[in-house]
Amino acid sequence: MPKGDRCVECSMYEEELKKYSDVNSMPEEIKTKYENHKSKADSALQRYRLDGTNKNSNRVKYISMDLQKVIILPEMPDIKDAFFMSRLVTFNLTFAPIEKKSSDFATCVLWHEAQSGRDASDIVNAIYAFLQANRDMEHLYIWTDNCTAQNKNWTLYTAMITIVNNSSNDLKSVTISYLTKGHTHMSADAVHGNIELKMKRQKNIYDFQDFKDTVMQSRKNIKVIEITCRYDWPKKKRAVRHNDPLKDFNLNSVVQVEFIAGSRNLFYKTRFDEPSREVDFLIKKFDCTVLPKTIVTHYQRGIKQNKKEEIINKLVCLMPETRKSFWHNLPVNDESADLTNDGQMSVLE
Repeated sequence: MPKGDRCVECSMYEEELKKYSDVNSMPEEIKTKYENHKSKADSALQRYRLDGTNKNSNRVKYISMDLQKVIILPEMPDIKDAFFMSRLVTFNLTFAPIEKKSSDFATCVLWHEAQSGRDASDIVNAIYAFLQANRDMEHLYIWTDNCTAQNKNWTLYTAMITIVNNSSNDLKSVTISYLTKGHTHMSADAVHGNIELKMKRQKNIYDFQDFKDTVMQSRKNIKVIEITCRYDWPKKKRAVRHNDPLKDFNLNSVVQVEFIAGSRNLFYKTRFDEPSREVDFLIKKFDCTVLPKTIVTHYQRGIKQNKKEEIINKLVCLMPETRKSFWHNLPVNDESADLTNDGQMSVLE
């Protein structure tokens, strides 16, 4: 495992262990915390590998889901100015089969910051695009990391209950399982590795179409889709009442959630070896069978005018003629936050 990918909790435990002659002389509190962490991680990995023995079909899929570290366009490594400029942040949410040597395709949902951002609703739109590309699917099992902003939040959970209860697909259930922080290597990471390697070999990636082409050429059995319709997915968590089961619900402790057609409840586990519990977290009047309103079909988030001008003036002039129109046609919106300059890159990466 690369040094930068080492688990923080495991590394801290190893450093703490150096202070003592042996494990037995360590404070029980430190040992117990580490043992619980390791047990949780091992249990998740064991379940992940078990799901990896199942074959995917049109009706049932076992996949991992991960948002790739952001890609910045244009990618022009020989141009020094490019490294010091605010460029276009580009996103890839990958869905990859976890079965080894699977014949099933990995799917990359791509978009860039001039189209939309990366808040909870944007991630749901990417998930929904994947689901709509697999409309005959009845059961979906997703493995992902514990990132609350992307994969463990009330907007996502509200959306998933709506999606399984809506007639736009054949879904009967969706199960999301979470790998433990620091122990999250999954099949989607291999897809990202292939893409990054192809990008290095490709060298210049001038525009969004170049990036899509690079992803398509990065490996066999891969397909790219874009988000053609965006919804304004709401968060419909109700207020917590006195003696409410929801009062003791802790998102951080959840290891698995399930959404079942015909139910508006959230089914969840805090340990993989326990039976599922259920909780009704939705506002009572919320109709979970109706998709939310769409954002205007041709809505574009846009980027700041000065950002667009700098890219055009310093980089687009060095591109082939066939790549220039993308940049000249990028929508402008000075109200949109610049994701590379407004303190969000640390979150995005």
